[in-house]
Amino acid sequence: MSDYSVAFSANLFGGNDCGKTFDSIGRASCEVVDATFFTGRFHSSERDLEFSKLMSRLGVFLRLSLNWNSYKSVRVNAQAVYGAAFLIRSLKERNGFPLPQVVPTASGGVQLEWHQNGVDLEIEFDSISKADVYYEDEFRGESKEFEMSCDFSPIWPYLEKLM
Repeated sequence: MSDYSVAFSANLFGGNDCGKTFDSIGRASCEVVDATFFTGRFHSSERDLEFSKLMSRLGVFLRLSLNWNSYKSVRVNAQAVYGAAFLIRSLKERNGFPLPQVVPTASGGVQLEWHQNGVDLEIEFDSISKADVYYEDEFRGESKEFEMSCDFSPIWPYLEKLM
């Protein structure tokens, strides 16, 4: 069985502590350790490979330059990448939850998207501790928008509706 390694070329703080602060280029102002958050050895199951690709894609977002979309976009904020990565890692640990599509936003954020079974769920991270959530279920006629912190518990019921 093959192993795959995923790594960012950045440093991250350890743990899921939303109280950390960052400088203007996204470095933690507290003690920083080598990135083990994005580095891991994964067996080649389909879900592990999908997870590896998502984490690698997030790493690419960190290297996007100004105006990466040719419409005056700003650089992707490292805090937004880290926030999205924490949620994706939480999803991986909860087998059965679908992994999202990930896209950078022109304003420097990272958006996670799910569009399936008549449900649209979009989570846009502006930082490691703040995300805007948009949910719509066309079959039930439900929609909701709210802000989320690093506590992901408010989104689990909406993710369950995707399954």
